[in-house]
Amino acid sequence: MNYLLILISFVLQSTIPAGNENLEFNFIASRDSSSSSLLHIDGKIINKSDKSIFFLSESCNGLDYYLKTKHTDAYIFLAVHCNATYPRKIEIKPQAEYSFSTSIHETESIEILELTLTFVELKPDTKIKGRFIHEIKNEYSNSTIYLKAKSTVF
Repeated sequence: MNYLLILISFVLQSTIPAGNENLEFNFIASRDSSSSSLLHIDGKIINKSDKSIFFLSESCNGLDYYLKTKHTDAYIFLAVHCNATYPRKIEIKPQAEYSFSTSIHETESIEILELTLTFVELKPDTKIKGRFIHEIKNEYSNSTIYLKAKSTVF
């Protein structure tokens, strides 16, 4: 019985991506000068490998739906509400970075913000035209990586 539990534990742990040493996620959080409850986030995904990396994004709101915060008093602020969004395949060249920005609304002041980015890594030959976002996410669930970062709020 113990052998079976150890085997199940090993199988589950091996199917959950823990991260990727070739990727780095970081961001800078700064307070909005006109609205004290809004934080501006300038994020970067850095490809530290010697080959291109491809990932899933969306035509409306970019990576906003892929960011989460553990803070119960903060949420991603979606400035644009779209009737439709389409998948986008983004390439980060070797030793390059992808920059993005978003906003977070806070109901209580946060000193150190922690974010998790759901990074859906795609194959170079992945076709996205005419496909649904959820279909691609399901197909690449085994190559989805959760990248965590934290920053002091300025």
